Parts: sequence; structure tokens; C-alpha cells
Amino acid sequence: MQNQAAQQAASRQQAAIRAENERQRQFQMQAEQAALDRVEDYQPEARADRQKQIEQQVTDALIQPVQEAMPAMQDQSAAQGNVSSDYTTARAKSATEQMDSAHELARIMGKITGAGRLRQDEAMKMLETGQNIDMLKSFAAGSQRAGGIEAQAAGIPDGGMTLAGGLLQTLGSVGLAKGLSAAGAASKTGSGVWSGTGTAQAFPVSTPSPVQLFAVR
Repeated sequence: MQNQAAQQAASRQQAAIRAENERQRQFQMQAEQAALDRVEDYQPEARADRQKQIEQQVTDALIQPVQEAMPAMQDQSAAQGNVSSDYTTARAKSATEQMDSAHELARIMGKITGAGRLRQDEAMKMLETGQNIDMLKSFAAGSQRAGGIEAQAAGIPDGGMTLAGGLLQTLGSVGLAKGLSAAGAASKTGSGVWSGTGTAQAFPVSTPSPVQLFAVR
């Protein structure tokens, strides 16, 4: 029973160790995946696409107020009364040129801002990834400590089975000792199997009287 308790404890301990190894593998895979995701962000094609998106967002944000304000500005600068067609044409051309200049300036600002915003976003994502990996590392270390304690506790044999096995072993030893003691006492007194008093009981032998074959005269 003691051997059985030890075998069960060893089996539980191995199961606890395997479970902790699997948890550590999962933590490692999550950390590796987080790092690989950031590596994908640094592919040239991916970076170029994100920078274009940022540039367009900045350009749209800059040009929108100009587009909204342009009609009011044109109305304020418009001449009163009858004007010639040349004036109208020149005024429309000037407004178009102003809008084109505003678009070009917004585009340039978008490029300048886009490059800086891209690096800033990448730095923020890298910081976030580093924090996630550090968190996974902390979780893995805590799980490893807890798993070690769990495996150590699982490796302790069951107390009840060990005690029961010890008692059975003790009782068996006592019974064997009593048996040997009784055998030794029997050999000293010489008890026999027939009389039960130590010496074999001799059965009385009766001698038959002689048979008279001839008559006596």
C-alpha cells in the first residue's frame, strides 16, 4: 500500500509538471506572436500604405476648413454692382488658384506630418508590445512558481494510505513474531501429534491366548 501511494504521488507530480510546461508553452507562444505582429508592421509595403493613409487624413483635416471658409471669403471680396466678364473670369481663376495652393500646402503638411505620425504610431505600438511581453513574462514567472509548489505538493504520498500500509506492515511483523515464538515453545516441550502431551502414546498390544488345536488328555 505504501508503494501504491508513492506511485500515485509520482503520477500526480508528473501530471502537474506537464500541465505547467503546457502553460509555459502557451505564454511563450503569445509573446512570440506579439513580436511577430510588430515585425509585420515594419514591412516596407505595410509602412508605405500606413503613411499614405496618415498623409491623406492630415491633408483632409487641413483642407476642410479652407473649403468651408472659401465661399464666405469670396463673397466678402466680391465687387458690388455691374462687373465685366473679365473681372468675373479673373476672380474665378484667382479662387481656383487659391484653392489649389491650399490643397498643395495641405498635401505638403500631410507628408511632413504623416512621416512623423507614422514613427510615433510605431513607437507607441512597440511600447505596447513590450509591455504585453513583459506582462506575459511576469505571468509565466508567477505560474512557474505556483506550478513548482503544486508539483511538490502532488509528489507527497497520501498520508492515509501510507499510515494504513505502515500499520499493516507492523501487524504482519507482530503476527510473524508470535508464530515463530509459538513454534519455538512447541519444539522445547516436544508435544506430539498423538497424545498432545509431548510424547507419543503407545497403544497397548494385546497378545492373544494360544489356540488349542488338539485336545489335551
